[in-house]
Amino acid sequence: MNNSSVTFVTGCAISQSNFYITSNLDNLDTWDLFSKTFIYKYQSDDWIDMDLDGWRVVSVAYFENSGISSLLALEQDGDLGIFQENKNKLEKIRETDDSKIQGQFNRIRTIDNSLYVCGDGAQIYTNIGNGWNSLDLGLSESSLDMPKSSELTLDIELAFDINLYDINGFSSNSLYVCGTKKNEGFIAYFDGSYWEPVDRMTPSPLFGITICPDKKNIIISGGYGTLLKGNFKDGFKNLKDISINSTFYCSAYFKEKLYIASEDGLYIYDEGVYHLVDAINDIKGIVYIEEKEGVLC
Repeated sequence: MNNSSVTFVTGCAISQSNFYITSNLDNLDTWDLFSKTFIYKYQSDDWIDMDLDGWRVVSVAYFENSGISSLLALEQDGDLGIFQENKNKLEKIRETDDSKIQGQFNRIRTIDNSLYVCGDGAQIYTNIGNGWNSLDLGLSESSLDMPKSSELTLDIELAFDINLYDINGFSSNSLYVCGTKKNEGFIAYFDGSYWEPVDRMTPSPLFGITICPDKKNIIISGGYGTLLKGNFKDGFKNLKDISINSTFYCSAYFKEKLYIASEDGLYIYDEGVYHLVDAINDIKGIVYIEEKEGVLC
């Protein structure tokens, strides 16, 4: 399958010149599971790829702990591939129950030297070095019963109320999640003891959480040009420009300006004004950006 065309799903920076990317093959049916991951070395313009048959990778991360570097690949059903220089290993975040609809995972993050994942049904898991444990603390929903074959033609509700698309924060005692609740924007905050939902801010789905340089506030990006800034204690301000209807997927601070990955291209938000970056105005559908070692990837 090395000659098949691919669509990049997401990625993360390894360094200022190396990038880790996951992709899906374009010629596969939607029910076929196959992902291809790449390491792109900018200085040598070299691509290193690896096939993951039977997987649909939804999120990747670079994790460095105790001097050991790992590339992480999160599969939608909760398998986690950990790829290191001298060995690879597989972890299961949760036990699989084929009789239930458990909901897929959507994001993996490294926060304060620990790993966190979130997904549909308000699933939240963490690994602080002693294995994977649920961190939903009453926020998550029960798995859905798999319908019988005789029920497949009936109007049966198979969706979860809460779906989480990102998790980020400052420490294990200060975390945020965002996503949707009954198809409207949803935010919750964790203080180390329990999750507290934030009052509804927007009907738009929310996809990305970025830590602000002040280490106090966060930026939350979402559908229809939604951009929220604030924190749980002081509240959030909606920075939306009503003339922008593009989806804002995620954002990153670079040289004191906020850059936003969007369907329209790459935006800069500076002093209350949005501008598209003219230098790359021919590139649309940007889904991920990140600042790494003084470089915007």
